[in-house]
Amino acid sequence: MGKISTQKGIDLSKSLITDKDQFIATGNIMDPSSVKIGKIGDLYHGDDLTTAQQGLKEAVTEEVKPGINVMEITWNSKSGKFTTLCFYKDSGIIWDNIFGGLIMMDSRGNSEASNNNQAAKVVSTWYKQWWTASWLWGSKRGETGYQITIYYSGSTVSNADVSDWGYISLGKAKSESKIIKKTGAYGQCRYALGLCTPTGSLSFNSSNFSVSFSGLGSNIVSNGTKSLYP
Repeated sequence: MGKISTQKGIDLSKSLITDKDQFIATGNIMDPSSVKIGKIGDLYHGDDLTTAQQGLKEAVTEEVKPGINVMEITWNSKSGKFTTLCFYKDSGIIWDNIFGGLIMMDSRGNSEASNNNQAAKVVSTWYKQWWTASWLWGSKRGETGYQITIYYSGSTVSNADVSDWGYISLGKAKSESKIIKKTGAYGQCRYALGLCTPTGSLSFNSSNFSVSFSGLGSNIVSNGTKSLYP
């Protein structure tokens, strides 16, 4: 369809992709039961529709600039044919309501632990757990996780600390963690982690230290505790 050369063209693109009659996809393609495809106005209602449309508008504002190419893609599905606008540049696809709403992720996450140096008088050990989201074409899109470290002598923990991280390209991310036990027989932390595509929303609850998800966007949310022993 050519290049978007003016701000007027960008504004028109925003209104087109957020129109409630436009098609969109959400879900994790590694969990087919989570995948939903349809018109925005059919999948979302009320506050969820507002959140989805605002999230899409923010994604386009962030990524679609003058000089970006746009093409129309025709999709075939069980319910018939539909079209979406796909924005791209020489390095690849920037945004499409189907490509951008679907992700690939392993809900079990990944973990790794250190090898202890028992020769030292005061030693440390750590445990890391993280979840990764990828684009449909396999490249990494986002990640969220935490790492707890304990310091100890013999079987007694003298201190502990924890770090957390969360980021996603074209979406929302949130990570929180805190140490709740750092001396004695073990160290322990709590963590609250979340990622979601633009049409979802994340919120953090400080009273029970948890992150939650609303809307139909593709997401990872993990709340829990981790104990680490010498």
